[in-house]
Amino acid sequence: MWEESILMNLTKLIAWLTSILVAIVALMAFALSYYALQGVALSNGIPLLLSYAWPLLIDFALVVFSLCVVTAHLHGESTWRQWVLVGLATSLTCTYNYLHAPTNIIAQSVAVVPPVMLFFSFELLMMQLKNSVTRNQKVQVLTQQVTVLQQAINDPVSVRRQQVAQMLESHTQKAIAGELGVSVSTIRNDIKVLNGHH
Repeated sequence: MWEESILMNLTKLIAWLTSILVAIVALMAFALSYYALQGVALSNGIPLLLSYAWPLLIDFALVVFSLCVVTAHLHGESTWRQWVLVGLATSLTCTYNYLHAPTNIIAQSVAVVPPVMLFFSFELLMMQLKNSVTRNQKVQVLTQQVTVLQQAINDPVSVRRQQVAQMLESHTQKAIAGELGVSVSTIRNDIKVLNGHH
């Protein structure tokens, strides 16, 4: 039991450290690519004041699209559209950083590194979050199953009445009685109790 507690604490610590480091990577990547994106905006006709907002448009969109991937995944929905948008925002940032860099391979590769590292760091954080939520859901399901078993041992009548309430919409009283192994009159009494009649 204590080993499980240590494992849970280590998992939480790693999750916190990962989140902090991803935030630092994001800040550094943003700071490094901001200048390049603003320079591209200025040199392509965007006024000075608006050129400060243009890098935010691209980098904030990347974060929004990534969060949408996680939300869709957690709800069991298709994520391909969100992934396309994440790839597009990352490609735009990389392309503009590349175009702004001096025309030699080292400078251009240096310019592309920040958005690529941000992309991979953020996606790994999102994967960690999804796995954490999945683990928590499994624990909740197991806890509910244990609770139902304890109730069945301690109070079989209450458990039967819960089952009756769930089955009423799709089963006849006779079918419920047959499935639960009790008489139809017992099911009728359970329904009366469930409806507030004693």
